[in-house]
Amino acid sequence: MRSARIQATAETQLPGVFGELQPLLEQYGYLAVGGFVLLEDFGVPVPGEALLIAAAVSAGSGHMNIAVVIIVAVIGAIIVEIYATFEHYKWYVIAAIVVVAAAAITRRVRHGRAAAGA
Repeated sequence: MRSARIQATAETQLPGVFGELQPLLEQYGYLAVGGFVLLEDFGVPVPGEALLIAAAVSAGSGHMNIAVVIIVAVIGAIIVEIYATFEHYKWYVIAAIVVVAAAAITRRVRHGRAAAGA
């Protein structure tokens, strides 16, 4: 069944520039869609959106499932957003720890306990 689908896809050429992305879709399928969307959201210059459009055109011609294409693309984008959120807030946590530590050291120095080693 899969080989017949790949053969049918190979016989139907995607229009325009999307034809250049067709081998990626034929070889890697949904993994290429999710991977390229993920990489593009990280900032790597890959044609994630173009591949997503090519996958939608391929789904429109019956070679892929449009629901799976959408789900895979959304999962790739969400993974990047979750990572970016944690990366962003990590610096706030580190800054808060530094501020609290600095305040504690300053308080000890003002009260003269730092010199006594207490």
